[in-house]
Amino acid sequence: MRSERKIRLAGYTTTALATMCHADIKVYDGPSIPIGLGQVQLELDGLQFEMGFSDRTFSGSRATSWWTCCSSTGGPTCNWSDIFFESAFYGTRVLSAFGIDGISTMDFLPIGKAPEGLQAPMDSTAGCMFSYRNIFRCGESSSAVSGNCDEPRTMYLGFTAPQDDAVVTGWIEIQRATSGSYAITRWAYEDDGSTILTGQVPEATCVGDIDESGAVDSADLGSLLAAWGDCRKKGECRADIDSNGRVDAADLGLLIAAWGTCPDNPCTGVDCSSDDPCILAACIDGICYTDDLQADPCDPGDCCVPNGSPGCNDDPCMEIVCSMIPDCCEIAWDSTCAGFALVFGCDCP
Repeated sequence: MRSERKIRLAGYTTTALATMCHADIKVYDGPSIPIGLGQVQLELDGLQFEMGFSDRTFSGSRATSWWTCCSSTGGPTCNWSDIFFESAFYGTRVLSAFGIDGISTMDFLPIGKAPEGLQAPMDSTAGCMFSYRNIFRCGESSSAVSGNCDEPRTMYLGFTAPQDDAVVTGWIEIQRATSGSYAITRWAYEDDGSTILTGQVPEATCVGDIDESGAVDSADLGSLLAAWGDCRKKGECRADIDSNGRVDAADLGLLIAAWGTCPDNPCTGVDCSSDDPCILAACIDGICYTDDLQADPCDPGDCCVPNGSPGCNDDPCMEIVCSMIPDCCEIAWDSTCAGFALVFGCDCP
């Protein structure tokens, strides 16, 4: 039976959905959204997509039978015989995603990968494997289920979506519980056109820790009271916790609510920076992840013309030219590099 629901993700802001905004990465972390057999339609800030899973049986399913003795006195004669019947089938649970409106690419990815998609607004992945074994013997039946569908797992779906002035990249976190059920638990996107890695969130901050001591305490309270009032003309105003231009009762309430030791941040002190503009690096849960960007200007251009980037898109041709002119791969593929490509018979018109 097809189950279809439409859930507006943005609507969860009214039901304890917390929105963090930092460095243009917007992260939504709120009530889990279950994904069942069939499809669930989702909408996030104007982007619409559909997700669901289905069970597919492998062609290796089998059924066997033979006669078996059900009752015996221990001698060579069987008192009662019956057919022993065994049936088994194997399958996979497939999780699928389809972009309905505003989505250009979707791709199931491991953590720490840049969402670039398969140039299509759809993708699917084998979430788990299962097998069923049914036995009928001497008037009784039994069954057994095995596989890994009841093992916890976290999956990521990356997506890209063209906007008016930028291409938005984002990810959706999907978790499988021990019950075998799936649910969307978090999602994030970069709204200024930059690329983020799956699982990447803004650097964690400790609300109210004005002096960055690792705890919200009396020292922070003193700093807040000392800065009380309008602070729009005072330069940086760390005591203005809600960033409304004033240090007031609202900021005091936020500070008191966060009183105590700040939560541990596994990325504190972890430097994942990269000097290569074509490599995206980020700290996720204390681990550095990197991924090569494959979009302009990082995607090598045509070998037969100056493309302005190091290297070109024909590896054999590039190796020949760069062995003679290393700058073609280290600095930029200019007119000299393109001329050598023509001379050495690269695949040029």
